[in-house]
Amino acid sequence: MTPHRNIDYKIQRETSRQWRMVLASMAQELTAGGQYSSCQELGEKVGVRYATQAALPACSSLRELESATSARWQNMDWGWINLDDRGKNLLIVHHGAGNGELVADAFGDDTQSWVPAFLCGVYAQWLSSLGAGDQLRVKQLSAIDEFGTIEFELSR
Repeated sequence: MTPHRNIDYKIQRETSRQWRMVLASMAQELTAGGQYSSCQELGEKVGVRYATQAALPACSSLRELESATSARWQNMDWGWINLDDRGKNLLIVHHGAGNGELVADAFGDDTQSWVPAFLCGVYAQWLSSLGAGDQLRVKQLSAIDEFGTIEFELSR
């Protein structure tokens, strides 16, 4: 077994898949030396970086988008989503974000601000890359609950 393979093996087993790509994106963002006025701003930029590296496949329907996005989140134990086309906006309901209260237990109460900001950045980047356009924005509609459920909206 080569040393490189040994390192890859250890990384895969000793770093939780729930946090592996999130922490890698955060380290890359911090290394880039950006200036952040708040943990929300940092969380959103980390989310954009994550989404760029974990791009979604092309989707031709809302159900395909919902399925592809849920598959991405489930693969890293970050829950699943439901999408609801409401005409002038798109409701995004994310369930199980970072395992809800377990994240607060591990990272503290500030998770109420940076986890939603991270997800907002991810959804903004994914939807933009799939053609949402510059006029549309993703915004948080609800606080994250104890189960990790949070609502977002894509709208003007």
